[in-house]
Amino acid sequence: IEENGVAETSFSVNDLSNGVHHGVVRIQGADSLAIDNERYFTIDVREPWKILLVRPVKTDELENDVSAETVSVVLSPDELVEMGQAKYDCTIIDQDGLLDQKLSDYSAVFLLDPKPMPDTAWTNLKKFASAGGGVAVLLGENAKTGFGVDESFGSPAAQQLLGGELTEVWTPPSVFFSNADYSHPVMAKYKRFETEDVWRDFEIYQHWGLIDSEFEPANLRTILRF
Repeated sequence: IEENGVAETSFSVNDLSNGVHHGVVRIQGADSLAIDNERYFTIDVREPWKILLVRPVKTDELENDVSAETVSVVLSPDELVEMGQAKYDCTIIDQDGLLDQKLSDYSAVFLLDPKPMPDTAWTNLKKFASAGGGVAVLLGENAKTGFGVDESFGSPAAQQLLGGELTEVWTPPSVFFSNADYSHPVMAKYKRFETEDVWRDFEIYQHWGLIDSEFEPANLRTILRF
């Protein structure tokens, strides 16, 4: 670093065992204010987050395998798995096996185009989410009845997890994402686009209607609008 200069650097710490590790970054040499020449850091090394990917009950060997495998590869690329650097460990199951799973063994659950579920399944997922687990519900054709929604997704148990009442599917003209809430952790990685109008590149062809739930409206937070 030149005198009165500024420099930015980065470093990596590899091959650490699981657990908490402490370290220090130290500027070598002497200056008139030695007290700020050290900075301390802590690294918590842990096993990959366990993720449960739930696909619909298959009617044949190919149905929805593609979507489940695609999500798995995005979260845990093969090359990172082979190097032991994958952040996530994905397990794929059929939807009819969801009630047999101990959800507390996982950090997050993804429902990939779920079919109608019993209230017991919705309640279990709500308890899991309330205890700090992540739940992603990716609705698709299996939730539809024509342009409406299957009654399973409108039950009180389902609404408590979804945060609102699903209505019909809309096909709007020229609709785009806008006004993202970049303070939300889900959107944090997109904050660099805050001053750009990049969302106009992603047109919305269909979307569900959603009415705030009468059960827990205070817990519903919109992070991305149309």
